[in-house]
Amino acid sequence: MPVAEIAPGLVRLEARIGGGKPLFQHVIMGQDAWLWFDTGIASTPDEALLDRLSWQLTARHVAVISHADVDHFGGLGRLRAAIPGLVVISHARDARWIGDLEAIMAERYLAHIDAGMDVAEARQRQLRHRAGLRVAPDIHLVGGETFDLGPAGRWRVLALPGHSPGSIGLWEESLRVALIGDAVLGWGVVDGDGRRTPPPYGSVSDYLATIATLEDLGVERLFAAHEPERSGPEIGAWLAESRAAVGEIGAAVRAAARAGVARLPDVCERVGRDLGRWPDETWPGLADAVESHRREEAPA
Repeated sequence: MPVAEIAPGLVRLEARIGGGKPLFQHVIMGQDAWLWFDTGIASTPDEALLDRLSWQLTARHVAVISHADVDHFGGLGRLRAAIPGLVVISHARDARWIGDLEAIMAERYLAHIDAGMDVAEARQRQLRHRAGLRVAPDIHLVGGETFDLGPAGRWRVLALPGHSPGSIGLWEESLRVALIGDAVLGWGVVDGDGRRTPPPYGSVSDYLATIATLEDLGVERLFAAHEPERSGPEIGAWLAESRAAVGEIGAAVRAAARAGVARLPDVCERVGRDLGRWPDETWPGLADAVESHRREEAPA
């Protein structure tokens, strides 16, 4: 079945992770070059990408990775096997994690082990499996670069840190369209079991600056990796919701500090219970946000 374009040369393909978590992949098909924005997990290219597009090896192909999480770069190995010569591109600040599984496991997924946040062995195996074959980025970005895809538009790289240090998006000004990966997360995304999970951000200041960046652009159509398309006033409302989430999480972290709650697992539990936004089994997902608030904000 042909895939419909949602903008000139732009297609949006839906995949699933763990049965329930939506994962949208975006491909920009230029006249002489194709840009694959993220590649999903290891199985995503075969499940949702390669068989659904009449793609051609005669074009140049680049994979631009929005950030270092396995559900965004895990398909690189399979995509490069299918498309010899695929050029892999990411922000410089996330490139090492994308190319080094042991580094991202230790520094991102298991970063809070010493603070008492255990990660089940089954979850660790799942992350490793989803990461696929190692592919290091060939080109490192800093933000501000432009991909000229002819009739498919001129897409500018947006530096959108917060969720990760090197999160990026793509912006086509004439279309007022932004692709943002996981750069903004509202009150969190739905996981593979259908549960709303807390929004993970590693820097409060960067994340709030990213929200402001998107507000200032005047985006008319916004596409995130795990969310439905938003357009018009929906965009401003969602960005405001994302900022409000940061404010409420920060207030709950400060309240926990005033109450003498210090251990990271206990603070996550306290924040999760106080806000009542997520199922209790997802509260460990607050660890990144809690630590960023404690690191960047003095208790009030």
